[in-house]
Amino acid sequence: MKKVFITLITLIISFIIILAFTPKFLIIDKILMKNKVFIMPESVSEGIFSINLKKANVYYNDKLVIKDSDIDLQIFPLYQGLNLFCQSKKSQILHKTFGGYYFKFDNFKCLEGFESVNGEVEIKEGVVGKLILKNFKADNRNFEFLEFLFKGKSFDFKGRTQAVDISGSGVVSFDQKNPLNSKLNATASAIGFNFVISGTITNLQFKTQ
Repeated sequence: MKKVFITLITLIISFIIILAFTPKFLIIDKILMKNKVFIMPESVSEGIFSINLKKANVYYNDKLVIKDSDIDLQIFPLYQGLNLFCQSKKSQILHKTFGGYYFKFDNFKCLEGFESVNGEVEIKEGVVGKLILKNFKADNRNFEFLEFLFKGKSFDFKGRTQAVDISGSGVVSFDQKNPLNSKLNATASAIGFNFVISGTITNLQFKTQ
């Protein structure tokens, strides 16, 4: 028992030393680039368990996703987290080491293409939670809002566009190996057009037909 305890303490101390003297952002940046995620901050500072990025732009597949947000990246054995600061509001993204993601958006206004994002969503064996997107465009059509209610492997949604209310339901094709690649699919009929939701969680597409 004593040997196990000493080994555990040694591993923890080694972990802290590695974090303290390793250029963490360069390592993480390389990992993100392999997944087509690019972060371009104005400045970078590092602590033992954190990386602070000032006025960062985040690109995914060469497309601007997050703009002018201060990002505090935290690295711990049980989870890795992103604290996003935009116009004095804090939002959060957590990745749990043993599986699962947690998103919390508090009037987040640094997401490209949307006036604001609100809600809490957990992704683990399915997608659960509520998400509200406000003031965005889909195929040159203005949407006042789109609200999702995720229920695991399915979801309901409602919204309003140019004085027309829309609502419907869809399915989540969950990806066990990479939950963020889970696909969402739904179609809703409205007056004069059909509204289609498709794509993955990290690259959701809205179309009108």
